[in-house]
Amino acid sequence: MRLPRLAIENHQFTIIVVLLLTVMGVVSFINMPRSEDPAVTPAGASVIIIYPGVRPSDIEQLVVDPLERVLNELDDIKEIKSVAEDGLGSVGVEFLAGSDPDEKYADVLQKVNSIRSQLPEDIFSLEIFKWSITDVNILQIALVSSAADYIQLQDEADALQSLLESSVGVHRAEIWACPQREVRVAVDLAQMAQYRLSMNQVLGALASANQNLPGGYLDIGRKRFNLTT
Repeated sequence: MRLPRLAIENHQFTIIVVLLLTVMGVVSFINMPRSEDPAVTPAGASVIIIYPGVRPSDIEQLVVDPLERVLNELDDIKEIKSVAEDGLGSVGVEFLAGSDPDEKYADVLQKVNSIRSQLPEDIFSLEIFKWSITDVNILQIALVSSAADYIQLQDEADALQSLLESSVGVHRAEIWACPQREVRVAVDLAQMAQYRLSMNQVLGALASANQNLPGGYLDIGRKRFNLTT
């Protein structure tokens, strides 16, 4: 009861203190930095596995279950969610509020790398993504064709990626599941021996032929044509 009595008896001082606190609150509110969409980094990560041609049950048994078991050993886990589909699997782990996002992401990396050698070797892709509220997947598009080959599909995907990235509000567009192009060369060892050619000579010939060097240009009338070797 002494504090209220002192405030009443010294009402002028009390009024001044209240006014000062009110002014400080108004000034702090005006100068406080604000954002319509503040960047917040939640503590969590997702493991995305692309394994073409594998059934959901095999994805779950061979990849998803081992990842869940090893990730479940981490501390401060709030929830683990996993999905297994045709040729695709994902495991998301969310940690309790207040956990250090960078530290937990490093823990997820360490756990996944510790069993990477135990997973199937023919997995096409295994990537780990750190959660960020600024990176939100709002659309997934699948290009499917019974007649076009992978090269045509990749060209169409590249064009679609450029179109999406130029759209307003799109932060990033990525292309998944396009196989890497490669050229396979079969050699005839008997014929190589007949011509006394070594494997290093064949490799050197292939490397020297696999070059795209500028060859200058050629002017024909008002048009200029670039030349390549």
